[in-house]
Amino acid sequence: MRRFCVAVLFGVLGTAAYAAPASATATFDGQCSIDGKTNFGLPLQFVAQDMDWTFTSNPGGGKCTGTLNGVAVVDTPMNVSVRAHGPISCGVAGYSLDAPFVGRFPNAVGDRTLTGRLSLGAIAAQNAVYVKGDQGGFAAGRASFFGQNDEVAVLQGCADGHTITTLNVNVLIHTVGPMSG
Repeated sequence: MRRFCVAVLFGVLGTAAYAAPASATATFDGQCSIDGKTNFGLPLQFVAQDMDWTFTSNPGGGKCTGTLNGVAVVDTPMNVSVRAHGPISCGVAGYSLDAPFVGRFPNAVGDRTLTGRLSLGAIAAQNAVYVKGDQGGFAAGRASFFGQNDEVAVLQGCADGHTITTLNVNVLIHTVGPMSG
């Protein structure tokens, strides 16, 4: 019960763009690991509550390897943000559907942004993430706070239902073919 519905982008979260002419559509094909923080509109409880939540990657906290706009990249920094709404809990069940996300490569020139929609679902503390690019393609992965927080404190906070309003999260995401937006 240590995993819970958190996106990101979490973002989820978690696809991006690279150097391209300003008029071009950013395209990414590969995998990303994104570390960041999720903020919840209400304290987390074991029972899902309808709430707003956000995921923001740590500055440069995303690292992507693959092909961005036709250029091979390894561990390229990426910043991700997600704003979502849905019934969220400490891990029993929950979901957020069709939440907007933005991924940016801070070191890229030209078009650096990839936008899309993120959906997250959790059943029995397993967090699955699906991201669809605004111009096509998609990515799938998982979001987890394991190893990112004091796990005993998280369990205690979920049990008391009044203290967990933010958690560190890691998102792993893989595209299924090129994603663009």
